[in-house]
Amino acid sequence: GGVVLRISQKLEEGDEDRTGPLIDIIEERLGEYIYEIGTRSLEEVVAEKLHSHDLTCAFAESCTGGALSARLVSLPGTSNIFKGSIVSYSSSVKKDVLGVDPAIIEKYGVVSAECAQAMAENCRRLLKADLNLSVTGFAGPEGGTPENPVGTVYFALTHGDSVSVYRKYFSGNRQRVINYAVATALDLLRRSCTE
Repeated sequence: GGVVLRISQKLEEGDEDRTGPLIDIIEERLGEYIYEIGTRSLEEVVAEKLHSHDLTCAFAESCTGGALSARLVSLPGTSNIFKGSIVSYSSSVKKDVLGVDPAIIEKYGVVSAECAQAMAENCRRLLKADLNLSVTGFAGPEGGTPENPVGTVYFALTHGDSVSVYRKYFSGNRQRVINYAVATALDLLRRSCTE
């Protein structure tokens, strides 16, 4: 779910360090995709941004099964920024615990923009975080539809009164889809902290 670039240069005595201009070129070309020039992980960058902007977050997870929460809570001090997560893996939990309208599930399915949006909005209602993020998708190997094949994942993010929904497709096996979904969710949080 990410790329690490390492720039090295062998210097002889009196040689000029040329890594700075190269980093500038990479920053110019990749811009918004760079989350760190250093050694911190994506979740560390997200946690720092949440702390520095005095924001809290909460999740409504389906296909990631709690993996998103686990990445964030692996860091110390997370209790100041993380309100909690509802792992609504089954349709019944989406309806009965998270409060997704059964008509949404019946009409659009659990892997849909509409369901993702309802999950995020109900997460906001229940957990009252500043940023509420939902993830629902087909991690595989079974499932999927012609419109939403295995690897399709929907994300919804509430920030204040606004909600944004995203559809992504990830190739690979089940674990790879889950890993990509978690990385994408963390990156959505990172970007929302700078808006």
